[in-house]
Amino acid sequence: MIKKLFVLVLLSAVALFVFQNFKVDDRTQIRTKLNSMVDLASVYRAMSVLEVGSRAQTVSEYFAPKAVIEIAQAGAGKRRIEGRKEIHDSVITLSARTKPIELRLLDVKINIAPGKTHAAAETSLQVREAGAEHVDVFEFKFNFEKFDKEWLITSVETLETPNQK
Repeated sequence: MIKKLFVLVLLSAVALFVFQNFKVDDRTQIRTKLNSMVDLASVYRAMSVLEVGSRAQTVSEYFAPKAVIEIAQAGAGKRRIEGRKEIHDSVITLSARTKPIELRLLDVKINIAPGKTHAAAETSLQVREAGAEHVDVFEFKFNFEKFDKEWLITSVETLETPNQK
């Protein structure tokens, strides 16, 4: 009994040491989440329905339950996507495209608010369709909030670039 208690205390001490000395900082957590989300939303090849659903579920879990995405569409105003269900469905729609599409983040700038519970990330998103020589680049702002030690995206909006004015 004493031996088991000693092992439990020792394992707890090792876990605490590892957590305190090797925890990932907030900027790295946010950057990793953004890169993972973009990779999961990219479509490199035909995927099974199960794989598409799994990717969409994972991406939607990166967002707060009531997250809002507002995307400016050329000549069509803004498209608004609200909540995890609509985000999930949008990822499935993107994945169902006939042509593969590669998404890549460029120049991610992260600003964490003084209380370390809110953050914003501004980035360029490069979009390339398979076989296309042309690459589209869009500017986005992602707002984050920390929920139970996890950064979740609360809103996304497109930013106007000088070329779009």
